[in-house]
Amino acid sequence: MSLRVNSDGQSPATSNIFAFGKHRGRTFEDVALSDASYCTWAVNMENPSGQLKEFAMFLKRVHKKTPKAAPSAPSAPPARAFATPQKGQLPADVTLVCELIATDQFLVRPDRVSSKEAVFVPPHVWHTLGGLEGACLTADRRFWTYPLLKYKTVVAGLEQLGKVEHIPSWVLNMLQKSRRSVGDEVQEARLPPRILEYQLEGVSFGMEKCGRVLIADEMGLGKTLQALALAAQYREDWPVLVVCPSSLRWLWKEQALQWLDVLRPCEVQVIKKGSEQLNPDCRMWIISYNLLASDANRGKFTQRPDGKPHGMVIADESHNIKDWSAARTKTLVPLLRSAARAVLLSGTPTRNSADELHPQLCGLFPDAAKFADFRARYCIMQQQSLPGGRSVSRVVGARCAAELNFLLTSTVMIRRQKKEVLSQLPAKRRQRVPLDVDSKFLRDVGPDLESFIGDGPSKSDAANVFMQIAKAKLKAVKEYLSEVLDRVDDKVIIFAHHKLMLDEISELLKKQLPQMGMGFVRIDGGVAQAKRPELVKQFQEDANCRVALLSITACGEGVTMTAASLVIFAELYWVPGAVEQAEARAHRLGSTHSKVVVEFLVAPNTPDEHIYQSLERKKKDTSYVLDGIAESMNVAPALIAPKRTVEESQSQESQESPGTEAKRAKTGKTGKTQEPDRSKVDVLLKAIRDGQKALGRVEDETASADPQIQSQ
Repeated sequence: MSLRVNSDGQSPATSNIFAFGKHRGRTFEDVALSDASYCTWAVNMENPSGQLKEFAMFLKRVHKKTPKAAPSAPSAPPARAFATPQKGQLPADVTLVCELIATDQFLVRPDRVSSKEAVFVPPHVWHTLGGLEGACLTADRRFWTYPLLKYKTVVAGLEQLGKVEHIPSWVLNMLQKSRRSVGDEVQEARLPPRILEYQLEGVSFGMEKCGRVLIADEMGLGKTLQALALAAQYREDWPVLVVCPSSLRWLWKEQALQWLDVLRPCEVQVIKKGSEQLNPDCRMWIISYNLLASDANRGKFTQRPDGKPHGMVIADESHNIKDWSAARTKTLVPLLRSAARAVLLSGTPTRNSADELHPQLCGLFPDAAKFADFRARYCIMQQQSLPGGRSVSRVVGARCAAELNFLLTSTVMIRRQKKEVLSQLPAKRRQRVPLDVDSKFLRDVGPDLESFIGDGPSKSDAANVFMQIAKAKLKAVKEYLSEVLDRVDDKVIIFAHHKLMLDEISELLKKQLPQMGMGFVRIDGGVAQAKRPELVKQFQEDANCRVALLSITACGEGVTMTAASLVIFAELYWVPGAVEQAEARAHRLGSTHSKVVVEFLVAPNTPDEHIYQSLERKKKDTSYVLDGIAESMNVAPALIAPKRTVEESQSQESQESPGTEAKRAKTGKTGKTQEPDRSKVDVLLKAIRDGQKALGRVEDETASADPQIQSQ
């Protein structure tokens, strides 16, 4: 019997010879050099055992070895040729992909078309890659990187091994054009007061990109404020067109008036229906995606009243233009291209696949690649059969993700996560979200609402008033929650009071969440106390349990749901203590989130507004008596912008020296704080007594399984 030898001229160990399968009797090295597909299968197998596990470990060890010179002994047999096509040492279905990962560096990785599995590289090919000029292993030792200056030399060497996918010329052109563009300087006098440091960085990045930017910060980091601050920098390009989901139109108006002190309410127009016209006297127009798309053929909204292109466009939740076949995408992308400034906002610019980024990138960067080229570069495609014998090409994964991230962040995108800016954020941030409600349900509400709003539901007709408010808000609440579920990945707590509101929200969740593979729990007065801990545990521990729908009165105390980072009050309750107790379900010791956002859905210019103002007053009064400091239910102090008149703003802007505004923004000094009127002691004490009585009723209602709400 002849003795087998390996490539080093040595006799292999017995354990390195296959004792089973189609390669029985062959050495590990022999198989590694001759059967790349078998090696790939072995490396990707989950939990291999026995000799197959040893073979997989052998392959991984080979990859970690540095190249060694071939032995010079004349008796050593020549190295075996690889069992691959001519012109190289790689199988025909494997390509060496060149991927740009930094300004001066690119990576080479083996890739198999239409496959997400790792590709095994024969040892001698791996060593050849490491021998090319400038080669350096990545930190995980999986790929080789090279200096971009050596690109042509390295590619010439790669082509001797097999097929090579080059860095697309359009990628290099986009990066080169972005680097050559001359950005704009930040005008400090136009910055909003108390802007946080990372938000100022976002504004500066937008100015560097000449007002064409995608702000992709996570939810709750103030993308709206950064967009408005950018708009303030480019006042010469006003009026501003804001395109957003329908449920966010009124929130945009409120935020614009709060942060842009040069705006007056009459200068901000919210488009409610397609029959309206853009008011030429306004300095900001706010419209929904659907209304803009429905008017594409007439062009009333896609250009200014004077026929000129819009100077500045802000597209909130820009992932809404992810599909080229959608009317909103076909309408908005050309509008963004023609605008002098274009700001896109989305915490999740792509939710499913990389090709969803293409329309947004085209809106900001007119020289972006064609859709087919972009998808071929950054998506793994597979043909799938459909009923009737048809087939369709679908995205099943991402490829060249590191290059795409580098391309985006180098040209148009800035993104920060909460964990990166925790030190600058308040622990709990409250936000008022205005809704557009159906006023027909409020016609019968008496004009003397304010006469009993301070005492809560003690009046006989109060219950009817609050029910009418719930009916009026119902449609807008569902629309807003649907939008939240579509754009937020974190767990959410939704509080409501009336059974009608709880039932309608529950139906919405039943329809929308299963489409995402998610579920929810509901706890109200009708859920037995013995069953509640199990539901709480499900929300806390089950990653697929996305939402907790809770009754304010039944779940305001004794329930811990710290897995949530967002708390939404679909309805308001007239006792600040009960509201604080409810929001504390998420913001308490043991929370998995350092920062929690609390949103109050309020119907402006309705009795709901009076309830909110009453909560504000009670909170300030009681907190001043108990803590010595007047605390608001509104947005956290770090994000509150003091209002000034237009005349004051213009006067201050002309008188202040450059840098004064920036210093005030960093120090947070805005002048003296007004103390509450101490002559209202009787009112304060009465408010405390009212709160105590109402909280007592809350405990009684909870103990009796909330019978009052169930009957409504």
